Amino acid sequence: MVKTLTQEQIFKKATMRPSKRKRQPVVLAEKDVTEILLQLYDKKLSGPHHFYFQNEHGMPIGKIPTEVGPDSIYCTVANSNVFSGHDWVHTRKPNGFKGKVWPPTRLAHLIGSPKVTERCICGETKACDCTQKLFSDHLLEYWINQILIRPVPGRGFGAFARKRIEVHNIVGEYTGQVSPQNPSLSDEETQYHTEVSIGEAVTSKVTTWIDATRTGSVTRFFNHSCKPNCKFWEGRCGTGSRVVYVEALRNIKPAEELTLDYGDEWFTDPAHPCLCGQRNCKNPPGRDLIEVDEHGSPDNTEEDDDTESEDEQPRKKKTRR
Repeated sequence: MVKTLTQEQIFKKATMRPSKRKRQPVVLAEKDVTEILLQLYDKKLSGPHHFYFQNEHGMPIGKIPTEVGPDSIYCTVANSNVFSGHDWVHTRKPNGFKGKVWPPTRLAHLIGSPKVTERCICGETKACDCTQKLFSDHLLEYWINQILIRPVPGRGFGAFARKRIEVHNIVGEYTGQVSPQNPSLSDEETQYHTEVSIGEAVTSKVTTWIDATRTGSVTRFFNHSCKPNCKFWEGRCGTGSRVVYVEALRNIKPAEELTLDYGDEWFTDPAHPCLCGQRNCKNPPGRDLIEVDEHGSPDNTEEDDDTESEDEQPRKKKTRR
């Protein structure tokens, strides 16, 4: 029986490639870097799959830690949402919930019954052939080819375009542990949460949390901006699952950071300012001393006429600032 390699073994093998010249690192071709990343995030690898931050060429440098209270953890990769029935055993049925099973024992009991009139990832509002497996496989390949995870001074880590991203492209799904809402949790404990509608209809607005603290997708690294280039969108994948995905609001240049608007309730306290750096920032550091130009745009982004108007969409529960 052939033993399957681990992600750590793939990483060590990739980063220990001998240099042809002493003391001078080898800069690999883009296709070679992509092949390393495909191996690093191969679903068939044994053991846990973690996120690795990268250099400007895309080469992995090291595992990404997440600070949760006094602890530092390594978030695992979730190509689709995960579920534990144990979390829901003692959870009261929400008012207005429309579903056949409570408490839920499978993920499908919560988000597995979307209406065909809800927008699908393919854009259809009628029956289609999309499946969750095909969707997640596509987004894994898209992430590896199109997105880099890099350090952001003062803000931890962020996601950046590796190549040009076209307006309306679905750049990822927000995944994690689908768990009951718990108002008693602190802000820090809910910093990677966003909401998703549950049940057979979305008109009642009954929601729960997708918690990407310990397991999630690359979209957990999308930082907030007061002038974002991406947005959350809740829809469906075929008729089998409701999803929260992220869509490009406009064309995005290579090396530009991918950002989302977390919602109006964030960064309202001057003691905890927003660090997005936009000229229209709603709460910049020292905002009393800064004249805010509401119509300004940053120098490092390109303006397009393809920007969509704001639609009702899921919001990040908490930020990482």
